[in-house]
Amino acid sequence: MLKALLFSKKECQLMWFLVKVTALTIATILLAGCGAPGDTEGKNNLNENSPFSGRWRVLAVAVPDTGIQALVDNDPGYMGSFLSITDEQLKWETTVQSAEDICERPVFTELTEKVSDELAPQLKKLGVAKAKPYSLKCNTGVWGPYDAETQVFFLAPDGTLVLRWYDGGLLKLVRDYS
Repeated sequence: MLKALLFSKKECQLMWFLVKVTALTIATILLAGCGAPGDTEGKNNLNENSPFSGRWRVLAVAVPDTGIQALVDNDPGYMGSFLSITDEQLKWETTVQSAEDICERPVFTELTEKVSDELAPQLKKLGVAKAKPYSLKCNTGVWGPYDAETQVFFLAPDGTLVLRWYDGGLLKLVRDYS
């Protein structure tokens, strides 16, 4: 009886080949719906544990010290405004000068370059010494005047979020738990 279960070397090689082909076929079928790495069309990277998800309140506004801007430091048009960030949408909850900006299915990407030298003085005004820069891509809609490769959000180690906004302004956002 034991003799019937033994296979020749050639038969074992053929079975091993069939097992590998079957495994690769199953893996291909399972991964077919995953998309290519970096493919964010229709997807986003937010969940309830994301450092971006939540309701945010504008605590401060900083503008460049040079040039002419329509905004001013701690601009009353933005102070106290609320921003909502969910996996479905990024939008202002309260009226601000550019309330038509709505980003559907936002995708945040951490950028490897350091914070832009031109923004460092404004971040310092906001009390944010270190921050990781992020770009933002909207699957549909628009958000601010910048493209998907630009440093738009800055996440500080303490969880503070800074938004690069119109007219060169930076908005310091703190999470709102109310």
